[in-house]
Amino acid sequence: MPEDFVGTWKGDLYSRRGVPVGTLTVTLTRGGKGDTVATGSSSLRGLKCAGRWKLVSASDTRLVADASGTDPSSELCSPGGTREEFTLRKNDRLRYESHVAAAGDAAGTLRKIR
Repeated sequence: MPEDFVGTWKGDLYSRRGVPVGTLTVTLTRGGKGDTVATGSSSLRGLKCAGRWKLVSASDTRLVADASGTDPSSELCSPGGTREEFTLRKNDRLRYESHVAAAGDAAGTLRKIR
């Protein structure tokens, strides 16, 4: 994983329709394909979800990871097997995109906080 991804990121999430759905804080660490490279938590519509992301692929500017939540009883938390993307932007920004329809396919721009 490229060094520029490593750190803690935080930002607001919005549904594909632009409706605010919550916030995400995620810490990305070094690792290879199949390794857990991120841990974090989100608050989606008042529900707290904790999760882990295993690296599927990486380029200099984009990570694709398999998300798995720790609370599969909620359809808003990722049950696992969900591909999510992190794309580096300028000025310590990271674009996050999920593919969980029940959570509105939440996406947002995160800022590096550590």
